[in-house]
Amino acid sequence: MRNLKTSRLHFSCTYNELVAKSIEKEAFLSRDHSDLAARGVTPVRIAALATFRDTFIAIPTGHTEKQTASAAFYTRDVKRLELMVQVDEVLGIAQNTFGKSSPQYKGFNIKGLSHFNADDLYKYSLNVVDKATENLTAMQPKGLTPAMLTNITTLRDELIILIAAPLVLVSDSVQITSTRTLAANLLFDEMHNMCQTGVVYYKSRNKVKMVDYHLSDITTTEVTRKGTVKTLSFKTPKTKDIVATTVFKIKVKTGVSLVIYFSMIKGTPPPTDALKVLMNPNIFTVVTADSLGYNLNEGVIYLNIYNPNQADSSFFIKMM
Repeated sequence: MRNLKTSRLHFSCTYNELVAKSIEKEAFLSRDHSDLAARGVTPVRIAALATFRDTFIAIPTGHTEKQTASAAFYTRDVKRLELMVQVDEVLGIAQNTFGKSSPQYKGFNIKGLSHFNADDLYKYSLNVVDKATENLTAMQPKGLTPAMLTNITTLRDELIILIAAPLVLVSDSVQITSTRTLAANLLFDEMHNMCQTGVVYYKSRNKVKMVDYHLSDITTTEVTRKGTVKTLSFKTPKTKDIVATTVFKIKVKTGVSLVIYFSMIKGTPPPTDALKVLMNPNIFTVVTADSLGYNLNEGVIYLNIYNPNQADSSFFIKMM
């Protein structure tokens, strides 16, 4: 599950629809305030609704912060690849010097190097430097130089900075999103409360006005998606008509695991806090669209399913 979360929205319409509805309902409430004032819907309270709306609109979307974070993740991954190439070269020299089955080579303790994420590569590459330094004399005839080990150390120092940077940017973006969510809920809850008063008051007095105060949320029906994601590949199933509160029931039926998240672009690498679902053909993982990163107003609308493993994995998803 994502480590950085925002509050759940109290409604399923879009932010644009929320603003439009609040303007519409404010007009009806202003029209009928003399009828509803005795039940707490006063001109002062109606004016406060407009203030809630203006406060919500004034909060930035976090779109720029998300783009900056995406660029930072890309820079991190470029540096990870650069370090991986250098580490792989030293491992190749070690294998050529000692043999793949030798205790010396096994002491480097790296398997599946090409699948290491940035954190793992940073951690394990230090052992490569240490072991290569211990065996420098033996490995030099096969091409190892002290400069190669210095280069790995330098790249590690650069990588750790790039690992930390996007996490701060993502946190800033989530904070902005959380602030917007809280403001949107405040606007919706106050509008909903006053409209409910209007519905109750006019139910037996004026059916036409009663309808004016109905708040019809978007309704959803269950949609299913299933498929197979090949090793180190992506799938981007369609998610038409979902909203922030759409429930996702996710099951990985075969394979090892899948990483599932929304992004602004199809097939972008997963963020470090993306949801990882382990294979279990009998149990669904239940989350909402917003907990997977979905945000229509900020353009985070593409569902990505990534397979980080060396075996194909199949999935089954219910959206409701």
